[in-house]
Amino acid sequence: GSTVLALHSFAGEKLEARVGLEPEVDEAVDLFDGDHATPRQGALEVGLDPYGARWFRLRRDGQRLPP
Repeated sequence: GSTVLALHSFAGEKLEARVGLEPEVDEAVDLFDGDHATPRQGALEVGLDPYGARWFRLRRDGQRLPP
């Protein structure tokens, strides 16, 4: 019942990724550092370091996530 979004950069420079999400996604929780990101206008914007990766668990409206 959970969705994980994995973003990986294969570029040698910083990038900004923009990912369209379903309207019922309220929040993205970073699985590496616990930070929270809130989608805006149906999309999540995430900065990626050179050759970096970010993994998020997506929380839908009314859904509780395990710690």
